[in-house]
Amino acid sequence: MTRTSMLTLAVTLLVTVSATPTHADLYSFSSITYAGAADTSTYGINDSGQIAAGYALLGDRNVTQGLLLSGGTFSPVTVPGSVETKVMGINDSGQIVGYYLDGEHPTASFVYNGTSFTTYANITFSGINNLGQIVGFGNSGPPTAGFLFNGTTYQPINYPGTPGSTETEPYGVNAQGQIIGLYLDYHTGALGNFFFNGTSFTSISFPGAVGTSLHAINDNGVIVGGYNDPSAV
Repeated sequence: MTRTSMLTLAVTLLVTVSATPTHADLYSFSSITYAGAADTSTYGINDSGQIAAGYALLGDRNVTQGLLLSGGTFSPVTVPGSVETKVMGINDSGQIVGYYLDGEHPTASFVYNGTSFTTYANITFSGINNLGQIVGFGNSGPPTAGFLFNGTTYQPINYPGTPGSTETEPYGVNAQGQIIGLYLDYHTGALGNFFFNGTSFTSISFPGAVGTSLHAINDNGVIVGGYNDPSAV
């Protein structure tokens, strides 16, 4: 049995304690629950405190719908005509990205500006920065190919593994264009996480962990994620 530990809290506490060792209680926790839901999950937060979230109903935990929590109030984020909408990120302008299913076509993605949706067929959007740049990956693989989308053009983001056999799934991007994500080389079996600085890739894994996942990167280049601790029971 393994325990999943969050890198976010561990790193933040370490920095805080070393900087201000006399202040122990610098964090408070709030439970976020959508009324009537079986599960409520959060996926992103902007500098205004708006939270991109989602929920699943008691009757079907496998189907999620999108939410925006702003000022203590939930608002639905549901693509018209969809059977499932999943939000993945939000920026400081309140733009939300994610993907959806309509029951008839492959996974498609959206950008929601607070009033209307712009949709994109056969791709998955997974993150957005404060410049409106979006990261995601195509759905026509294998292998899955990653990209950075500026609203007009798509820049390929592909980890340099075995040509034609390496899957790349970006999950976060900051205003400097630094990108984090996941890669899988089908030929060698290598599975890992990457940091891309715009020109080169670096593989990232938590020391001693049996698995690492990267979730987001901020404009200072700080990355948050999680890992599995094999020594914990």
